[in-house]
Amino acid sequence: MKHIYKYIKQWHQEAWNLKYIIFILCFVFFGIFIEYSISLTTQIVDFSESSFMRFALFTLLFSFAYLIPLSADRWFNGNWKKKPDILFYMFIFIAVLTPSLDSAFSITKEFIMQFNHLPASRIWFKKTGDNLIQSIILFIPALIFFLLLKSKNEKQSIGFKIKDINFKPYFYFLLFMVPPVISVSFLNDFRLSYPRLRLFFFLPSDQFSPIFQLVLFQAAYGLAFVSTEFFYRGFLILAAYKYLGMRSVIPAAVLYCFVHFQKPLLETISSFPGGFLLGIITAGSGSIIGGIIVHLGIAWSMEIAGFFQIFYRGDLLLENLIRSRR
Repeated sequence: MKHIYKYIKQWHQEAWNLKYIIFILCFVFFGIFIEYSISLTTQIVDFSESSFMRFALFTLLFSFAYLIPLSADRWFNGNWKKKPDILFYMFIFIAVLTPSLDSAFSITKEFIMQFNHLPASRIWFKKTGDNLIQSIILFIPALIFFLLLKSKNEKQSIGFKIKDINFKPYFYFLLFMVPPVISVSFLNDFRLSYPRLRLFFFLPSDQFSPIFQLVLFQAAYGLAFVSTEFFYRGFLILAAYKYLGMRSVIPAAVLYCFVHFQKPLLETISSFPGGFLLGIITAGSGSIIGGIIVHLGIAWSMEIAGFFQIFYRGDLLLENLIRSRR
């Protein structure tokens, strides 16, 4: 825990500004209020005539989510560590367009509908494929940028450093998160969202066993969280560190929160302080390994809690599906 305290202290020394923090909290509250009052992202998806229109609208949303906190940081805290150059503007371009691409296009849907699978199989293929595609979308642009930095002799960690990392605090944190996850799992919006593959019980077993399909889905689901940490912490914080230092943490946390729109409200709210804390740890340690441990641990514990609700309390959606088949 001493390491984490040291990183928080470093952030406080470099980036703390009460007026800026109040502005950011108001900004995040405003964004969440608008989203869950009028279902903004749902309207973008439902009323866009094409994927390219959705992409344009999500680009506007995520530009708003990242550039406003970034500009406000400069307004409240003064000049950054290094003057922006062409690489920095390329970084901004990737930071905004990558999550927009991830949110706007459903590549697997059009591909899967060409096959005459049962509905449950189609959903399994789509959900598993979406996680794999998300991993590629988030990983490749960030990796290319890091390789570009390396080609220019920029010594910058990409976040997979293990040496000198103390893993105990992360496992303690996961133990601390078990009671809140169990408590939240009793809420209806959680039960309607988790486990992510609720149709597991209807998967056909003519080619692969449902258990095998569940394992493959969870592997793809976990890979998506690794790529998420790589992009939202490894890229948004470490790639920007030479320009912003610890001040790269808050803009990344705000964008990470906005990307959680359409998920259960408590999950969206918690994504901001969670992304903020993981961002500080990443900036201080130069590694995303701890964040990967925490992210995967929470994600899979939510999956386990979701299955618990199905087995012992009855899942809301599953109950309706079973009733409709009688």
